[in-house]
Amino acid sequence: MHSHSPMRKIHTKKDRHAQAQREVTGDPVLGKEHANRHKWEIKQLIRKYGGKCVLCGEQVNLVHDDPRQATRDHIIPLSKGGRDTFDNLQLACSQCNQAKGATLPDTDTSL
Repeated sequence: MHSHSPMRKIHTKKDRHAQAQREVTGDPVLGKEHANRHKWEIKQLIRKYGGKCVLCGEQVNLVHDDPRQATRDHIIPLSKGGRDTFDNLQLACSQCNQAKGATLPDTDTSL
């Protein structure tokens, strides 16, 4: 007899994100609204920055798991007190966003 685990194995980043949102909100509808907001923000950032990563200047794309995949980068990271608002977002490719991590913007104005 085949037994099924009560927990479904989560395979993709999108599935993990949706599961985390359901756990936080307890509401799958809010998880979907969050994902829709995320997609809208990416499209707006692509328009705002001309489709180029603000960190390396390369053209971004919408190909899942590609190093140049368009991502939202928090200018002031959430872990450093930044807010999850559109005015705290910039366009970065996945590779640069991961490399930047939770670093703050360069504030050296001695140029």
